[in-house]
Amino acid sequence: RFDALTLKEVIAIDPATSPTILVLLKDTKINELGTKINELYLGSIMGYTLHTDGEWYLTGHVGESESKATNMVKLLSGYRVGDINSSFASNLLTKFKEDLTVTDVFGTIESTSPLSLIQDEKIGDIQTELPEKIKTAQVQTLIATGILPLTAAQQATLTSKFGESWKSMNITQFFDMLISAISYMPDIP
Repeated sequence: RFDALTLKEVIAIDPATSPTILVLLKDTKINELGTKINELYLGSIMGYTLHTDGEWYLTGHVGESESKATNMVKLLSGYRVGDINSSFASNLLTKFKEDLTVTDVFGTIESTSPLSLIQDEKIGDIQTELPEKIKTAQVQTLIATGILPLTAAQQATLTSKFGESWKSMNITQFFDMLISAISYMPDIP
């Protein structure tokens, strides 16, 4: 009877060269393939093993920190094939926004990038955190990240007029200082 046969009895499966999914299903009876496929974790299909510490590691490298699943692989690993349904994308997007930081998505972020202000923030918090970070960052940080584009000459002028203190002000303090200075300027005919 064909249904009583396992997958490895129907097709040749070499654990060293066959696709991971076939290796995972090799001992499954043909009539149980649909159920077994739905029970497989995406992490297993991608070549990861769930360890007792709750983390996914590359199979054969369990416990090695450099082999731990991260970012999108980590997010996807805990889902089973059977979880992929009409709400899967919505659920994944929610997890993406709640679990991943800007650094997780973009990798190493240079200190001269505007993203450096929010590199440790969760993706879902960017909309509220970025304006707050811009408000509270020092002016010198905003210049270094290109958010406040002041030339070296403009910076030198500010330093000659106000000393070095303007660099450590936040943006509100900085503009208050400038507006205050402008209000003391004589009227120009």
